[in-house]
Amino acid sequence: MHKFSKEEFDIIGHTLGVKPGSKEQPAEYYRNYFCASVEHDDYKILCDLQNRGVMERWEKFGNIYFGVTEQGISQYREQLKYPNGKITTQVVKSYDYPQTS
Repeated sequence: MHKFSKEEFDIIGHTLGVKPGSKEQPAEYYRNYFCASVEHDDYKILCDLQNRGVMERWEKFGNIYFGVTEQGISQYREQLKYPNGKITTQVVKSYDYPQTS
């Protein structure tokens, strides 16, 4: 498994809607997209992650989007659990949303 750089790790977290630096992860992510033009600072990294199978890319309404693949999510969670090869605590929460009537 390829270990993500801090920049890659942060981009994947952002794509999944995770607060930067948070070790608290939802059971399911509420979003999975990153909109970036070819001029975007992170575009090259996003393309590299896509080439490694960690992200997928699509276009809609003239915009370029990237999403994390199942493989990418699995690697992200694994690296979150074992940064620097040491086991740390990972809190997995499922959020309760208020019921609407």
